[in-house]
Amino acid sequence: MKESESIEEQNKLYIRFLVVIVGQACNLRCRDCGNFAPFAPKETLRYDVNRIIGHLKIITKYARIRLLQIQGGEPFIYPRLETLLEFVRHCPEIEKCLIATNGTVLPNVSPASLRHEKFIVRISQYPVASNISGKVQQWLYDHSIRYEMYHFVSKEDKWFDLGKGKTYKPGAEAETRFQNCLFRNCLTLEDGFLGRCSRSVIAWKLQGFALRRPNGGGGCYLPVSDSETFRVWLDEYISNPRHMEACCYCNGTDVRLSIEPAIQLKSGEKWEDF
Repeated sequence: MKESESIEEQNKLYIRFLVVIVGQACNLRCRDCGNFAPFAPKETLRYDVNRIIGHLKIITKYARIRLLQIQGGEPFIYPRLETLLEFVRHCPEIEKCLIATNGTVLPNVSPASLRHEKFIVRISQYPVASNISGKVQQWLYDHSIRYEMYHFVSKEDKWFDLGKGKTYKPGAEAETRFQNCLFRNCLTLEDGFLGRCSRSVIAWKLQGFALRRPNGGGGCYLPVSDSETFRVWLDEYISNPRHMEACCYCNGTDVRLSIEPAIQLKSGEKWEDF
């Protein structure tokens, strides 16, 4: 620590990776979306940017963030994205920031807002986006904006069938799935709640289980609140990862359940059909 830093700064926690969900609205309708975006309730489509920033201010009051990932849904259709980028750019506790896009829409922000050294646009390699992704890449290149191509799971770009059912899989099995899960370290902020993956903080709305605060057995989410108690809970939450209630309704990242990525829903298909 630098000598000039206050005791408060020196005592800050360290978060290696944090996903922030701006909303579940997406221009694609991927049947197997891990976040259930095509089926998401209306109230989850676009979260208020002032609330998002408020929650990030609380988190960064108690912790530094090595890498923040902004995602949806599709962040480049989120109408207040530029406001959020402005906050991130001027927040010293956030070191780097990824904007995760499906590569099918041109950014809805000014090029200057993405050109800062903190930012890099990450384009997922989806077959459904192959005809459009090149245009997005060209736009970023023309405006000198850093970007990278991302293979979602492997070089074969396979997804996992995480499951959509309401079948409860016991805690012992869930803990094993969690420890073997590729997403177990994807700490996620959505609508004022922290979960250990982006699926966990939306799944309860569709799979019908109750949210529980973290406890000795795991719990599913941590509400963000500006208090010393929150700092203690956050420290415990990121230091002792356990399976969540959501894991009891998830298949996990079992390679035997790999599937083709980004299969689009057929016309008229809805949640009740699965």
